[in-house]
Amino acid sequence: MGKEDGKKASKLDLAAFDTVDKANSGQEMEVLHPATGEPIGSFIILAGADSEVYRAAQRKIANKRLSNPSFRGQFKLTVEQLEVETLELLARCTLSWREVVYKGEQMPCTPENAKMLYKALPWLRDQVNGFIEDRSNFFSS
Repeated sequence: MGKEDGKKASKLDLAAFDTVDKANSGQEMEVLHPATGEPIGSFIILAGADSEVYRAAQRKIANKRLSNPSFRGQFKLTVEQLEVETLELLARCTLSWREVVYKGEQMPCTPENAKMLYKALPWLRDQVNGFIEDRSNFFSS
């Protein structure tokens, strides 16, 4: 930044834009009705894309791909494999939830239940993925 009109330009500290701490601790997403966008009373605590949980899951997925013996210079990735990897990533970023009811049952928050819900309910998977990827949800205010 340079000087304008004889005034010294202020320097902005980039640390003010740190999203890692909040991404690591997780932030609460209120689940919205898929058609109306109205809150439905379910809440999911999610780690963000800048979290260590997210990055570790990405590394695990990449390492699994690279260690595949069929890789040998021609890696073939299927849509089904991408879907499985996405469910795994989202489940790992699901830290906890409350008031999550599915088919009349209060669901305990487990990686298996998260994968099952995100697979069964694509609209929920999209909400969770969008929340995780949106850094503004993990920005200090």
